[in-house]
Amino acid sequence: MRGAFAELVRVPVGSAVAKPDELTFEQTAALPLAGTTALTLLRTCGVGPGSSLLVIGASGGVGTYTVQLAKARGVEVTAVCSTRNVEKARHRPLICVRLVLVST
Repeated sequence: MRGAFAELVRVPVGSAVAKPDELTFEQTAALPLAGTTALTLLRTCGVGPGSSLLVIGASGGVGTYTVQLAKARGVEVTAVCSTRNVEKARHRPLICVRLVLVST
């Protein structure tokens, strides 16, 4: 299987994992999409050690993954989120050098 947006899909038993109890079905479904999008972005742009990256929307799904994956690659990250999402950003493992809040 290479990827799909489908209501149902058949996969080998070893490729499936249980949905975490604390997440909704919608949240669980978003995990691979947001993570894959962030990883593709970093690979396509050639972001690596010594690079600097500005992530606007760092408290969202793709932004959260982008910050974490970039930091794991040795990138200096500045994360931007709105004041409305500051609590969400603070409680997620955003391991960034700078967190910039934008008043909305």
